[in-house]
Amino acid sequence: LGVAQEQLTYYAITHSPAGRCSHFALLPSLSADKHVRVGRSYEFSPRMSDLRLCVTRAKGKYAHLGFSEIFFGRDDGLNEKGLCITMSAGAHGVTTREGGLRFWAVIRTALDTCADVEEAIDLFLRTPISFHANFLLADRAGRAALIEVACSRKAVKRIGTGSGSGESWL
Repeated sequence: LGVAQEQLTYYAITHSPAGRCSHFALLPSLSADKHVRVGRSYEFSPRMSDLRLCVTRAKGKYAHLGFSEIFFGRDDGLNEKGLCITMSAGAHGVTTREGGLRFWAVIRTALDTCADVEEAIDLFLRTPISFHANFLLADRAGRAALIEVACSRKAVKRIGTGSGSGESWL
């Protein structure tokens, strides 16, 4: 084809088929044992994922458990500090702009370096992202947030009482 191998990998992983994943966070105020619950469905195409559950212990980073994407990225995960991140695709089939990171790189970075929802929000807002996605964040303190990303446009909605609950577009 006259195309470099790394370009084929890039195209294969950046194609966004119509997805059907969903996710939720159940805050401590709604659970009998006062623990946070996070869930995610996996109705995406199996060809779009590594289908590998990994435990990662990188020197100087928080250990985490999550499904891999392109071996080093993450589709979702839970780190040793209690930060949990899930995602679902945003605008299916919409071309993204170049110049930012894909969702799997941002999720992996957040799991490696963020201890809670507020640190993860800060990371997501500072990071250029070239993707359309919805990220659900929750932590062991009972904080949760939804971050909606459409490349350079980002919206944050903090979920629950006592967390500065509210929405802002950035």
